[in-house]
Amino acid sequence: MEIIKTNALITINETLWVQMIIFLVFLFLINRIMFRPVRRNLAEREDHFADLRRTILRLKEEMGTLLRETRAEERRLQATARRTVEELRQTGRQEADRLVDQALSDIKHQYLATEKQLKTSLMVARRQTEAEAAQLTTAIIQHLLDRRP
Repeated sequence: MEIIKTNALITINETLWVQMIIFLVFLFLINRIMFRPVRRNLAEREDHFADLRRTILRLKEEMGTLLRETRAEERRLQATARRTVEELRQTGRQEADRLVDQALSDIKHQYLATEKQLKTSLMVARRQTEAEAAQLTTAIIQHLLDRRP
């Protein structure tokens, strides 16, 4: 190598070619060691995020479907509950009517039984009263007539 003395700012000699070769080797190595793995990691990350986005969209669709099914089931259950409540009310009314009819029937039977018992008691009381009245009448007449048996 020859040393060239000049007053210029840049001199072109063999070292430029050596520096260019070293720079190209450096670019090759840094690409292999650093940039390729980073690009691969970025690509993997982007694929992972794309998978996550697809999964999120799928889950949102499933959630919408489940929400619609849940609302439909809720409406069906509410309709069933309304029908059941109406049936129970109807059954309750029928049972109440039956109990009222039964109570009225029992009251009527008790009334008739009490009336019969009252008539019997009244008839017995009348007979006793008639007998006592006859005895009292006889006693009064005897006393008025001054007759004593």
